[in-house]
Amino acid sequence: RQSITTTTATPSDQPTAILATTLHQTHRTTASLSTLLRSTASLRLALRASLNIADDLTRRHADLLRHSGELSAAAERLQHEEAVLTRRAEEIGRPLKHYDDVDGIGALVGLTWSE
Repeated sequence: RQSITTTTATPSDQPTAILATTLHQTHRTTASLSTLLRSTASLRLALRASLNIADDLTRRHADLLRHSGELSAAAERLQHEEAVLTRRAEEIGRPLKHYDDVDGIGALVGLTWSE
């Protein structure tokens, strides 16, 4: 026949149990806090990297805007020069057109130019 033995907690065992439970909770809480700190540090590094990328993009965007303005000004200047050169070419071409017209009329009336 088996006998069942039961142990009753003595008053001196109760503070030890509370201490053990508290110590176990402290270890779990410390582990959680350590994990939280590592995660926070990782997030801080990711945020810093994101801010650096944003700053770099802002600088590049500003450079591109400035360069775009320079290109627009150069394009306007070239359009103006093209208009001036077109007018000048038309002015130069008018006398030549008149010479061609005179040559054409001369051939119609029977005149030929000799050199």
